[in-house]
Amino acid sequence: MLLSPLLLSCLPSLAIAAPSDAQLFQLVRREGVLSLESVGIDEGQTRVIRAGGGSEVVTVLLPPASPGMSGELLRAGEDRGFVARLNEGELVLSIADGDGEGRELARVDVHELKRSDVRVSAVDDQGAYRSWHLRDWSQIVPDPIGPGIDLFGGLLPLGSGDLVLTTETTRQPSSSVAGRTPLFEAGDHVAVSARAADGSEGCFLVDTSAGSTVVARDFLAEDAVIERSTMVERSARGVRTLDTQVTGATGTVGGILGQSALAELRLGEVRFEDVTVRVIDELPSFGGKRLLGILGLDLLRRGEHISMRWPQGDVAGELALGSPSRLAGETKMTLPLSVAAGLPFVRGVLAGNEMCFSVDSGSRYVFVTTKSASRIDLELDPASAVTIRGLGADRESAPLTVDPELLVGGRAFEDFPVYAADLPVFARVADSCDVGVLGMPFLRSFGTCTLDFESNELRLGD
Repeated sequence: MLLSPLLLSCLPSLAIAAPSDAQLFQLVRREGVLSLESVGIDEGQTRVIRAGGGSEVVTVLLPPASPGMSGELLRAGEDRGFVARLNEGELVLSIADGDGEGRELARVDVHELKRSDVRVSAVDDQGAYRSWHLRDWSQIVPDPIGPGIDLFGGLLPLGSGDLVLTTETTRQPSSSVAGRTPLFEAGDHVAVSARAADGSEGCFLVDTSAGSTVVARDFLAEDAVIERSTMVERSARGVRTLDTQVTGATGTVGGILGQSALAELRLGEVRFEDVTVRVIDELPSFGGKRLLGILGLDLLRRGEHISMRWPQGDVAGELALGSPSRLAGETKMTLPLSVAAGLPFVRGVLAGNEMCFSVDSGSRYVFVTTKSASRIDLELDPASAVTIRGLGADRESAPLTVDPELLVGGRAFEDFPVYAADLPVFARVADSCDVGVLGMPFLRSFGTCTLDFESNELRLGD
């Protein structure tokens, strides 16, 4: 189902929008094919856009006021009118209600918009999808690598022609991160050193598939302010504030106390400024080492380039953030990379079927989801199952898949097993997309790993 007309259509790069003071983006359907188009708007100008009904325009994207995810159900034929105006550097988008009265949906400073990168996914009633990146809220770039994302996890019933539109916004930090620090073993994971507010020592696991950085309560000072962790849902139906949840490998993470804003987070020799972290009541130890936190992709991405040289026995490796890494070793494999639902994805093939694999330095194993294993008819061996447990409370038994051929970058990998597991972290992936995890057995079959978010590449080397 991945090779649907919806996915394959219009893959050539779209043109950069004509220069204007600001940009709007509209989702358009012509002859069944979805595309994104830009609409320029200048200071003092007002634009009226009709969507739905007999128009080719399906909807107008809401300018993102803050980082995070938003989702909207778009019913086929639903008729709406949007009014956009640019006034003193603020882009304001409103929608006309049935009584003709306008209702404001978004009001965003144009300078903030230009610091925003947005991934857009449109998923139809058959699970087929198209995705794009909006770089700096200006350039439209199709994304054929990452999976389609449905914020509602397939729970909303869709009729013929209906769509779920999901946007994921990241905001470029005001300051970049650069630095290097030793990377060492922590059980079957890799970690960097850290020091709690009281001066005691511990470590942070480095987890490229953790969307949010999490710290234990005892990492913070006793008087640290911990606030309710919320998200703002914006749609044509209005604005709602919701509690956020942290999802681990095996389900929703319990014990989350909220979030805390830190002026600085220093891990070894790497320093992050002005960060917000999730706070959990406690974390288990790993490999006999006290765990103070989990360093997730939200902070790692600030470096644009994340390079890791794996530790070998008693010899420490290295985590390098910032400018393109000069870690020793020759690049052996380069793969296109995409981030969707806060996870980095590459493409691969399992048992002859195309897959989206998350690149996960926090996983001890290589996985395929149980749903995908069933769909591609993999044979399972429950007697050779492993037990997995993330920060979620539940343990999951993952049976071994029997001799599937794994191809990544055209190369076969046969030196490690592939297990099948229910992985709630993929609950928002479009149903038509087969997904899995390339964990540490795969990554450590190479000596180095670089996630380059400037070039959107995963590079693996000696």
